[in-house]
Amino acid sequence: MAAAAEPEAGAPSEAEDTGLYGSSGGLSTGRKLVPWSSWAEWRFVRDGLFSPYPAAALRRIAAWRSRGSLLIPVDVTASFVEIRMRDPFFRYVV
Repeated sequence: MAAAAEPEAGAPSEAEDTGLYGSSGGLSTGRKLVPWSSWAEWRFVRDGLFSPYPAAALRRIAAWRSRGSLLIPVDVTASFVEIRMRDPFFRYVV
């Protein structure tokens, strides 16, 4: 089940992160549902995607896709990493 992300120290505020400012300039009261359960899970995937071995992060994103509401930038980044893994040019890079 999707969980509402709660900010922690050093994390961007909800308004900054999701663009919840209304047209009148005030802060919207809505929350953004995300497929990850915690900021720790988010950091694990973020760090894993940009590591030399992103397979675990890609498996986690596949689970997020099945839950729905995956943010487009996360989906696109995962797709780029999957393509890079399939490209023979990048296979033997250590």
